[in-house]
Amino acid sequence: MYLIEAYKFCPKCGGALEKKSHNLLQCLQCSYEFWVNPSPSASVIIENDQNEVLLVKRAVPPHQGAWDIPGGFMEPGESFIQAAKREIREELEVEIEITHLLGAYPDLYSYKGANNPCLSLIAAAKITSGELKVADDVSGYRYFAKSKVLELQIAFTGVRAALREYISHEKTAF
Repeated sequence: MYLIEAYKFCPKCGGALEKKSHNLLQCLQCSYEFWVNPSPSASVIIENDQNEVLLVKRAVPPHQGAWDIPGGFMEPGESFIQAAKREIREELEVEIEITHLLGAYPDLYSYKGANNPCLSLIAAAKITSGELKVADDVSGYRYFAKSKVLELQIAFTGVRAALREYISHEKTAF
């Protein structure tokens, strides 16, 4: 079920919601308009000195047990760089420096039966300090040869697309 189908009641007055378009609900009681837009996330691709890519194993749904790149949802008021640094610190207890933005990738975050539209902002980064340790919502990490990465079970289609572009050095035009 898509997230727009999961919402039934107005967050302002509790009245019934009516679907007006693919991402707009309107309250039948107070006319409040509730837009269902993508949630932004901030993630990074980190490479070591052996040209291997760091992947993390997801410890929680969705896609528990699949490989992913470190990152997560942005919080209100955060810039992309602030969110990426916070997420990497929470997940791996290291500090990073963003080297360049790779792109923005549409995706779905399926959680508890609802498909939430997302926009994954993904950059390349390097570790500047700290020692990798599993924390927060990852159960492990590992560096993989670039030739092996796309053979793995990658959690999200947007992440897979970013990894494919990163590994092949192709750039999707904006």
